[in-house]
Amino acid sequence: MTSPDDYLQDVVNVFASITQSSEFVEEPVINVPGNEIGILTFGLEFLDKSLLFFTATVDLSPGYPAYANYSIHYQDRLGHCIFRYDNAPHYPQLAPFPQHKHVGKEEHPANGALPSIRQIANEIQEILVP
Repeated sequence: MTSPDDYLQDVVNVFASITQSSEFVEEPVINVPGNEIGILTFGLEFLDKSLLFFTATVDLSPGYPAYANYSIHYQDRLGHCIFRYDNAPHYPQLAPFPQHKHVGKEEHPANGALPSIRQIANEIQEILVP
């Protein structure tokens, strides 16, 4: 099984490799308070000045990454939300509660679990390189 530190470093690498021209505006911070739990935060700017802000607590004890708390926020250069995946418990009407996705100013129900990190990276890449 992968350690939380290794898994979270892989997450950083996936997002940092979306384009050749990305730069950290908030350096990655990986905190591993236990053998199977890890916390990651970072901010990444892309060539078009869009920004990705990532924060998550990940539990690897089930044998796969279970995102206990997360916010994966992607915004344009003017600070407008393009999309954000999060599980803050503030939209109980959206199933499966509390997971949801913001697209612009609208909230949408999550279609099952949080997409994989690679799927989210691909979503950003499709926006950057249409």
